[in-house]
Amino acid sequence: PHALAPAVEERHPLQAAVVEHIRSVFSEAAAGLEARLAEAQAAADGKGREVEAGVARAEAVAEELLASEAAIAAQRATIAEAEASLKAAEQERAAAEARRKAGAAEREDLARQR
Repeated sequence: PHALAPAVEERHPLQAAVVEHIRSVFSEAAAGLEARLAEAQAAADGKGREVEAGVARAEAVAEELLASEAAIAAQRATIAEAEASLKAAEQERAAAEARRKAGAAEREDLARQR
C-alpha cells in the first residue's frame, strides 16, 4: 500500500519495482482467468451443441412416433373393416347353410311323398 501512495514520478525505484511485480502478478492471474474462462466457454458451447443435437434427435423420434401411431390407427381401421367383412361373410355362410338345410329337408319331404 505504501508503494502506491506517492505519485508515479515521486516513487523510489524499489517502489516502482514492487508496483511492477504487483502488475505482473495481476496480469498473470488475469491471463490465467481468461484462459479458464475461454475453456469454460468452449465446454459450455460444446454442451450447448450436444443439447441442440439431443433436442433434434428427440424431435425426430417424436415425429417417428406420431407417424407410427398414425400407421397403427390406419392398420386398426383396416382390421376393423376386415372383421366387419368377415362377420358379413360368416352371416352369409350361415344363411346359405340354412338355405341348404331347408332345401335338403324339402327334397327329403318330396322324396317321401313319392
